[in-house]
Amino acid sequence: MLKNWFKIFLYNTRHNLLYFLLTVFGLGIGISAVVLSSLYWIEEHQYDQWNPYKDEIYEVVGGGGGITVQAPLGPALKDHFGDRLDYSYWENDQQLDLLFADDRRLDNENGIRVQTNFFDFFPFEIIEGSVQDFINNPNAIALEQQEASKLFKDKPAINKIIANKDTITSVVKLVYKLPKYTTLSPSSIRLGMDNVLAEKSSEWNWSTYGLLLKSDVLSKSEMLNEIEALETKNTYAIYAKDEGLTLEEYLEKNSPAKYDLNKLSTLRLEAKITGFHLGHANYKFLVVNVAVSLLILLVSIMNYINLTTAQQIKRIKEMGIRLSNGADRKSISAQFIFESFLVISCAFLIGLTISELSLPAYNDLLTKNLSLNIFSSFKLLVPLFLSVFIISGILPSIYFAKYSLLNALKGQVSSSKKNSWFRKTILTVQFAISFLFVICGYIIYQQVDYMITKDLGFSGAQVIDVKYKVASNKDKYQFYESFKNDLLKTPGVLDVNISTMNIGSGIYISTSGKYGEKDIAVSNLATDFAIDKLLDFKILEGRSLDAKITSDSVENVLVNEAFVKKANDSTILNKTFVWNGDQQFKIVGVVKDFYVSGLERKVSPILISHVKTIAWMGNFVNTIHIKIAEDNMDKTISSIEEFWKSRVDKTYPFDYEFVDKKFAKTYGDSVKHRNLFATLSLVVVCIALFGLFALVSFTIERRYKEISIRKVLGAEAPSLLRNLSKEYILMCIIGFLLAIIPAYYFMQDWLNNFAYRIDMPINAFVISFVTLLILTLSVVLSKAYRATKINALTYLKYE
Repeated sequence: MLKNWFKIFLYNTRHNLLYFLLTVFGLGIGISAVVLSSLYWIEEHQYDQWNPYKDEIYEVVGGGGGITVQAPLGPALKDHFGDRLDYSYWENDQQLDLLFADDRRLDNENGIRVQTNFFDFFPFEIIEGSVQDFINNPNAIALEQQEASKLFKDKPAINKIIANKDTITSVVKLVYKLPKYTTLSPSSIRLGMDNVLAEKSSEWNWSTYGLLLKSDVLSKSEMLNEIEALETKNTYAIYAKDEGLTLEEYLEKNSPAKYDLNKLSTLRLEAKITGFHLGHANYKFLVVNVAVSLLILLVSIMNYINLTTAQQIKRIKEMGIRLSNGADRKSISAQFIFESFLVISCAFLIGLTISELSLPAYNDLLTKNLSLNIFSSFKLLVPLFLSVFIISGILPSIYFAKYSLLNALKGQVSSSKKNSWFRKTILTVQFAISFLFVICGYIIYQQVDYMITKDLGFSGAQVIDVKYKVASNKDKYQFYESFKNDLLKTPGVLDVNISTMNIGSGIYISTSGKYGEKDIAVSNLATDFAIDKLLDFKILEGRSLDAKITSDSVENVLVNEAFVKKANDSTILNKTFVWNGDQQFKIVGVVKDFYVSGLERKVSPILISHVKTIAWMGNFVNTIHIKIAEDNMDKTISSIEEFWKSRVDKTYPFDYEFVDKKFAKTYGDSVKHRNLFATLSLVVVCIALFGLFALVSFTIERRYKEISIRKVLGAEAPSLLRNLSKEYILMCIIGFLLAIIPAYYFMQDWLNNFAYRIDMPINAFVISFVTLLILTLSVVLSKAYRATKINALTYLKYE
């Protein structure tokens, strides 16, 4: 029996090869989309699940929305909750960003400094040494396994001496292995936080450290309430007293900052901000990715049902003959289910092949390293296959086997309104999903184009940024002054400057001050003179900072448009801004807003000063800006690198990047979203057109006798074309109307992620409608036109 069924399947496949290929490839694409998005979903949900205390550990998010808190907070919480809570402080270890052993150097950007109980919170697997030896030696350092291998070439690392950039030495007492999925992933661990905390034990106004809490009995709300109570008691109450206000009056005037706790088990997916090295995932994109893949699978399944139904029409007489010869409906249903199983199996294999071939591009899109292993993905693939098989194969097969014997022998397909409504509903939903993708894709394209072409307030053409790191015992600005003029003599170098700004990331130093009675938080951009000329900042009022004017490195500053708007004063020139409580600055110029952090955040008020204006700012400059000539750029950069290694820094690598490319990274994810939606829109539209082609074939072949009668009665081709195509135009219009509201809602929500965005474009809806309508008409009219050319006698000779 199975052998005969298989022969019948092969016969029908050979004689309807185009339909078979459309069916399996359409369904395979949908399966591939779900497989890829599921791999992404599964990986993101694996982070930190290795930690046995994942449901007990919380990262404290500071009151200002930052990732650091005060030193006394942890001990105060411990005093209040006792044995019900434990805490552990940590911070990034800037002193160990480079490690040396013998003649080898290691970039160690993820080193951290911790308290002695850190491994009670993160029990990493120990490869060499012991935690106790590490804790008992104040000069000890722990290395991650791969980092230790780089330094010591796979030799035992225990008791080896390593040095940092300032030649301070440490002894390796522990080598640990990081789990594959851990958000906190230190490359080295060093003690010392206990001493730092002891020194800062009463400083409630200084938030510098990361804090972890651990409790298996306290709720998140209990801990948050106590944190905010301690903040109120130790900061707000003191501030209120200093201003001569009651606590209630102060809190009414100044809204208290809200703390938050990131639970470790859900930190990767739910945290809005975190200090952990791998950060938090884009959960919204993760959900959208899965939802989009399910929509594609849904369209593929609908397309499969339409194509299969269209093909089974041709086999209606076969079913009737088999019924008249004694076959029961269960046997016929079983045969169709068997054939569906074979088709869906082929589609599944094609889907897995497409997934494997698409993985490199998908990994590039997500900046991931996903892999597909059929055996390890068994729990994903089996439910997916069964779901597709039941919906696409079993249900239509059972439904088709229910046709009446008499109609089957006549070769007639039931023409009930119920059956017609079902098929048309499928196509209408396909239209709606297609419109949704095309509209969203077009709006994303317009927003990304707006970001790429927007005036950024500066020009990064021919400007390279070089990371500026020196030994901690050097004054960074004074050292810069010692080599600046010689660097300017390098052939091809047009200008050189220095700043605390990292274009593409932002300005890291923020303070506050008063302009009149207004409190204004500012980002502090400390630079050398004339940075506006190097980066082409536009001076809207006043002047730039000038090396010839002594006060320009003492008290004079520039501000940006955002500062002026915050101050609400159009006559701001030559007025005073009281910075950081006591230092008075004179505003001598206003700069047009420039976007150093990307377009997802609004430009904040910026205070531009010379590096010497604020005494300690010289140690926080982190970037050398170099403008180079357009000709022989490669040769110029090579000359700069030679100069850098000989005069500036032999320790750190020469790390540079063009400014315009750095800024382009701020909208890199949006560009990837644009490309993804463009590809998916094309895929969905193609699948929908396959389904349209199937339904048009199904419907028009059913109406050949009607068309023949109309032709005999004198109907012309235009009249027949209108009659055959109007219902598809109506379905296209209904699908468009169904897509308008969800497309508008989803895109409005996506655009709200950008501080600088386009208005919702009406033309996106119009263009999408016209485009799909033209494609629909091209498919329908091509099939309908062929129907108008049939020989009427062929279908009327028995009437």
